[in-house]
Amino acid sequence: MRTRKVISTIYKYTEYIGCAIIALLAFLVVLNVITRRFFSLPIFGITEIVQYGTLAAISLAAANTTYLRNHPSVSILVDLLKPKAKSLTCAVTELISMGMLGYVGWNLIPNTVKEFNGFRTTESLFIPYWVISAMILFCILSVMVTELILMITDIVAAVKPETYVDEKKGLSLEGSNAIVEAIKDVDEVALQKEEK
Repeated sequence: MRTRKVISTIYKYTEYIGCAIIALLAFLVVLNVITRRFFSLPIFGITEIVQYGTLAAISLAAANTTYLRNHPSVSILVDLLKPKAKSLTCAVTELISMGMLGYVGWNLIPNTVKEFNGFRTTESLFIPYWVISAMILFCILSVMVTELILMITDIVAAVKPETYVDEKKGLSLEGSNAIVEAIKDVDEVALQKEEK
């Protein structure tokens, strides 16, 4: 439980940083429109600032979005499954996602190294291309780690015995014993009704 709290805190702060970057970019765009319109002085390199600032914000927020499972999905069939089957299905899709992201990331590493050695930069602000590739790699790696965490969580949820809640006693009962206890409770309630 403590691990989950630490992970949530880390992702919350990366989301805050990403939101701050987006707010700063919005301010710069508005400022650019005002300075261009009234003073004929656009902000130098604003296009690159917005492009790469957005990339940085997305790189920071992607893992949190994955952790919260807020990516768009069509779960019509998965919602029809029982909880254990649903958890296993989610674990398999997270494994596939990790594999695909791993493949893309693995193929991006040589490109990042080539850009680091090539000293290519953007046109206006001279941002090295390897920094851009590194941000994309960071995004991929953080989402892969998040998918691994979610996959482990889903596997544990699928393997863990089902929990039944006894509303009368406020207890949670696990496994087949829970079924026996629930039947006994139903029998007790039926007997009490017959006695009245």
